Amino acid sequence: MDGFSDTADISPSSELVQILKDLPLFCDFLSRALSQIVFQQLFRQVLVSLETFIIDNVVLRHQFSEQGGRQFQRDMQAIWSAIATWLPDVTNIMKR
Repeated sequence: MDGFSDTADISPSSELVQILKDLPLFCDFLSRALSQIVFQQLFRQVLVSLETFIIDNVVLRHQFSEQGGRQFQRDMQAIWSAIATWLPDVTNIMKR
């Protein structure tokens, strides 16, 4: 059983629902407004900042139950899926 099969029956956290809807619109707009190189550089910087925020404010500040860990995994999977259209190597960028 791979790591994501345990999360197939879990929905992303309610706090992420609107972000996951808006993110593709935001990325689509920026990908058309900026050159591909500038867009990818900007997006990578945003992802590094997001990764730091998640680690500092979620992972290190909370203790997770097994279910909480699975929810966190599902939320990260949803974020990566939403971003993968514009930056296919997102999991390599957010690797901490």
